[in-house]
Amino acid sequence: MSQINPSNTRVQKLKKLYQISRELVREYGYGYFLRVAFEELFTQKGKLFSPDTIPQNIEDEFILNYDDLLENYNLEKNQSQLKIQDFSTTPLFSFVLFVDMNSPLIKKILKTQIYNNFEFVLVSSSEKHIDSFVSQNNISNFQKLVVDSPKIHDIMSVSKADYFIFLSNFSILHCDFLFNIVSKINQNFLGDVYYCDEDFIGKNGKRVNPFFKPDWSPYLLRSFNYIGNSFVIRKQLLDKLSNFVLDKNFHYDLILHCAEISTKFVHVSIPCCSILKMNNIDQTKVLSQHIQRLGLNAEVERGKTIDTLRVKYLLENEPKVSIIIPTKNNKLLLERCIKSLENNTNYKNFEIIIVDNNTDDDKTLEYYNSLDYEIIPYKDAFNFSKMNNLGATKAQGDYILCLNDDTKVLDPNWLTEMVSICKQDDVGIVGAKLLHSNGTIQHAGAVFLKSGSGFHVFENIMENEKGFFNLHNVIRNFSAVTGACLLIKKSVFEKVGGYDDNFDLFYGDADLCLKTLNNNLHVIYTPFARLLHEGSATIKKTSETFFAIENHFSFISKWSYLKQGDPFYNPNLGWNYSIAKLEHQMDSIIS
Repeated sequence: MSQINPSNTRVQKLKKLYQISRELVREYGYGYFLRVAFEELFTQKGKLFSPDTIPQNIEDEFILNYDDLLENYNLEKNQSQLKIQDFSTTPLFSFVLFVDMNSPLIKKILKTQIYNNFEFVLVSSSEKHIDSFVSQNNISNFQKLVVDSPKIHDIMSVSKADYFIFLSNFSILHCDFLFNIVSKINQNFLGDVYYCDEDFIGKNGKRVNPFFKPDWSPYLLRSFNYIGNSFVIRKQLLDKLSNFVLDKNFHYDLILHCAEISTKFVHVSIPCCSILKMNNIDQTKVLSQHIQRLGLNAEVERGKTIDTLRVKYLLENEPKVSIIIPTKNNKLLLERCIKSLENNTNYKNFEIIIVDNNTDDDKTLEYYNSLDYEIIPYKDAFNFSKMNNLGATKAQGDYILCLNDDTKVLDPNWLTEMVSICKQDDVGIVGAKLLHSNGTIQHAGAVFLKSGSGFHVFENIMENEKGFFNLHNVIRNFSAVTGACLLIKKSVFEKVGGYDDNFDLFYGDADLCLKTLNNNLHVIYTPFARLLHEGSATIKKTSETFFAIENHFSFISKWSYLKQGDPFYNPNLGWNYSIAKLEHQMDSIIS
């Protein structure tokens, strides 16, 4: 009789548990799974788990059972007819439907839309097809358009609607789709384009896997079509696109054209559209054409994952970068940092400015003597903001890179990537992806809660995990990036007054980012610049979150508009895109 290896048996059981758990999370949500799991473990293994190990107030922290969230929306829908009576504006919508697609959407739209001031523009190369379609579906409110490849002006010639929706056979519009759009319009959220959150229809017809989107994010749009295929366009904007041809799979192309002439994109943070299946068509050509129309010196290639794209901005020359490194008594890490800059950076036109805060360690002082870089003494108590401002006064570069001494370069092209993005006219700041030494993410952008508190998103998940819709693997807009590796135009740095030195240890980088946003410039995160970051090696770490409580109240009083919510972080999300976090935890158990 062969012996059973207990270790192998355990691994197999854990792998099976892992697969089951992953399926449950995707079906019902991370929060619901975690709560039930902890409760069951406590019940079965009370000696190993105490009540205080069960997460409290988990409803406030994670995406719970998605059914519960949808039920809350349904409760609101029950009052929607009363709300419609109070609308001061009741615009006419036109659904543009290509009859030849045989879309299953038509009956659902006709029967269930709460807001019913709409018509159809039925498009086909054959009038007989339109007539047959009308007869089969008993449609009365429609316009005919008989043409092979219609242009926008063809649509406009047959419809007098105020807003237009170009239907896709990949999506289903739920009963509150139009209602939520009109609600935004009546709340004076006046836009040229309106879009909503989405989810997916599972194998059993159940709504699962919600995609909670950010507000208008032009650089994210260049990474993939996060807007989706179900969006509403105002007539006045379409008038400017009269020659646009509506050929097969035109939705991404159309939304990119809209983005070229308008930034008035209004986001409805309610999932009122479902995706039947993914349209995995390569959109490299469409995005490349968009980049050409904008006159940008860039190339488009596939992203880190099959469903994402990367705009690779090109440099004709290397403008000088001033790298400012605050430090104190930190010879080993500082030496590692500088060696990685010197030996693992393809970008060569940079200077290093070390701002030293009263170092008294002999080895560090000896190391200083071996360097051919400017070392600026800073005699006061450690103040991250003041030290960076002091370094900036000596900067000769067109760009300033604020860099922590406990970082190490991982990608030779990291600085080229950051400068090439920061060089864009509409960009003020660029941040990099920072990793812990164990390969997990330390920083992939920062967001704010309505309380003003901020945190790193995707922190502690493995870098190669998909995470929440691959958002840590694409170039995208953020409200803030960490000052551990932050590139800013010197002109912007001077215009906004540099770091606010009232934020001595924390919030200085966040404040700098928000001041930049306030000057109508983007803050961009790129995953194509990667560095190792030990995390708070120079100063004593006082919090595990992105921002410590110190300086918190002065920060939120200065930036009170954050109470409206971070535009780049969806209010439906739990902290840290938590669906991704479970998969990391489970992977850790298996390994």
